Amino acid sequence: MATRRKKDPFDLEPIKLPKLTLPKTPKIKEPVLPKITWEGLGFTGLNTIDQFDEKKKRVPIPQSIKTEILLRCKGKCEKCHTSLKGLKPDIHHKNRDPADNRKVNLLVVCPNCHRKLHTK
Repeated sequence: MATRRKKDPFDLEPIKLPKLTLPKTPKIKEPVLPKITWEGLGFTGLNTIDQFDEKKKRVPIPQSIKTEILLRCKGKCEKCHTSLKGLKPDIHHKNRDPADNRKVNLLVVCPNCHRKLHTK
């Protein structure tokens, strides 16, 4: 038995909408900014700004100095005095110059104190 299609009770035809087109937006030109140079700001040659751009070279600490400063600390952090047992001690340069490996410039610290010293 064939099914009969019900007739639309309102007998309306579908409405055809016109195709919408959006107007083209004009392209905006980005402004041309003047080139800013260090010289234009008043810096010439090697200035303090240039000194911070150069990273200091790390010089390996000789084993003899490492041994002496590790004996000096007696197994404790030289900042907070907690035991370094089970921890890998860090060696901190007081003047933040990694090439200056004098014993008076080196501190044996725990990793927490070393992080704190570098966030000051």
